[in-house]
Amino acid sequence: SAIMQHPLLTQLADGSLDEQTFKFYIVQGALYLREYARALALVASKAPRPEWVAFFGRCANEAYQEESSFHKASSPAGWERSCPAAATTCCVASAVLAPYSLLYTSFVLSTVHEKAFYEALAAVLPCFVVYLEVGKALLRQGSPHPLVQRFIDRFGGPEYEELTLEVVRMAN
Repeated sequence: SAIMQHPLLTQLADGSLDEQTFKFYIVQGALYLREYARALALVASKAPRPEWVAFFGRCANEAYQEESSFHKASSPAGWERSCPAAATTCCVASAVLAPYSLLYTSFVLSTVHEKAFYEALAAVLPCFVVYLEVGKALLRQGSPHPLVQRFIDRFGGPEYEELTLEVVRMAN
């Protein structure tokens, strides 16, 4: 509930998030997904079952594709002035991870590198679950902005829920 009450999410959903904050979020999201995709690829390399190797390989690929497609998508009206969709790649290329993102991705990557499969799985699991829960909660509200609604539909939808539940089944 604390995550859902965070001003970033409430303002994102109701459309009151300012352009600079949204731009920062988009760029940080792209940088985060790159590192998370690397972690997922490493989890795949440690998976004890062939079907789990394939599953996490697909997840890593989807994270890279999500970074590419989400962050290059058409921006909602007004946001394109601060970071046009076509220029988002340029914005990302010149950006660095914010301290909180660097700390989290460093923790996840080091855990995945140094620990056994199940500990690596535990390190990536929270991202799956949090994105699903946020997506489902925001799905009930919706957003007036097409790009935000696309994010909500992706992470609150049944395909992502099934993907997340598969990771939970592996953990269990």
